[in-house]
Amino acid sequence: MLNVFFDESQVNRRRRDVYIDRIRNAISRIGIIDGCNATKLADDLVESFDFALRHHLAEWSRVELKPYLGVGNQDWLRVRGRVAERSKVSLPQPDEEPFDVLVSCWYRFLISQQSVIPVLAQRGDREVVGSTDDEGFFDLVISSQAELGDTDIFSVEIEVGAEATIRAEREVCRVLVPSPEAQVCVLVDLDGLVLSQPQSRFAQVLAEIILGTREKLHPESFGAEMFLRRLAIGNSAPNPIFYLSNAPRHLYKHLTLAREYAGLPEGYLHLRDFDMRLRSMDTDHLDVLEMLLAHDLIDNFPNHDFVFVGAASRSTFYEPLLKALCHRLSGVYMLGASGTPQSLLDLNEELQLPILTAHGERLLMHSIEQGWTDA
Repeated sequence: MLNVFFDESQVNRRRRDVYIDRIRNAISRIGIIDGCNATKLADDLVESFDFALRHHLAEWSRVELKPYLGVGNQDWLRVRGRVAERSKVSLPQPDEEPFDVLVSCWYRFLISQQSVIPVLAQRGDREVVGSTDDEGFFDLVISSQAELGDTDIFSVEIEVGAEATIRAEREVCRVLVPSPEAQVCVLVDLDGLVLSQPQSRFAQVLAEIILGTREKLHPESFGAEMFLRRLAIGNSAPNPIFYLSNAPRHLYKHLTLAREYAGLPEGYLHLRDFDMRLRSMDTDHLDVLEMLLAHDLIDNFPNHDFVFVGAASRSTFYEPLLKALCHRLSGVYMLGASGTPQSLLDLNEELQLPILTAHGERLLMHSIEQGWTDA
């Protein structure tokens, strides 16, 4: 249980420093760029970006309301996002140099946030008012009302409250709501499929920041994009995709871009810093963390079956999660292996849970045979 005097801002600051240190260390390894010290050059760039923001250069407004894809069910819709200064640092491309990617990530931690700003969410005649936290992030829940319609993506209008001291354009927050007709909901380890198997320099740099490891590029894909896209199609209704990641919420846009580069279908991206239960945890407890993230999603959809999709190279990492969630999982797919490790065979026997490992196309054929996707 959290202490009533729990200092949220202090934990946020400490966690943010972990990632900033990783970025600075990565920049230091680059060494010299055009005769200049890479770290000093990055300092200068971030400072110049900050100067531009604070002096409103080429911007009609220096503040923007940035919604993320939300999640909900038949009773409520959860909307998330951030109110912060308008960024002048564009998101990187897959083939950009590591230095440019690192500076872009670094700036997302240093951008001037708008704390304790009222945010209004409205859908039909229902509305709810909340406020941003110490880093400018907001997390609101609004009634979904009786009639949602026949689509799996809904929308909630959000705006900065009238009593706020700043102004920002009104935005629409899209919300993913699993259809009652969906056969399964799909939990996906995004870090395992994208960051641990980076197909681009961009994903490789993200892996170093988020996972704290330096991975070599893997030129060959194991078919994750094809498998997930077919699995998401479903039969009578789309199967919703929920991505789990250890990434900090500051890099939401970067993780979304990494998913798009990898060709994976759109889905709800569940990042770690939104949940107060996780804020007292060390950053190294990734197995327990991912288990809590998964529980947070699964508990909201008691009438849906779930499957888990991960990378075979991280199979040992998943054991606590699979043991905790086996009563809600109807299947587990480990991509990127031609055989089943003994540890998974033992786990399969212990849990009596179908655990399959193979390359994407082979798993795709199995799922079609099971009727999970439309052949």
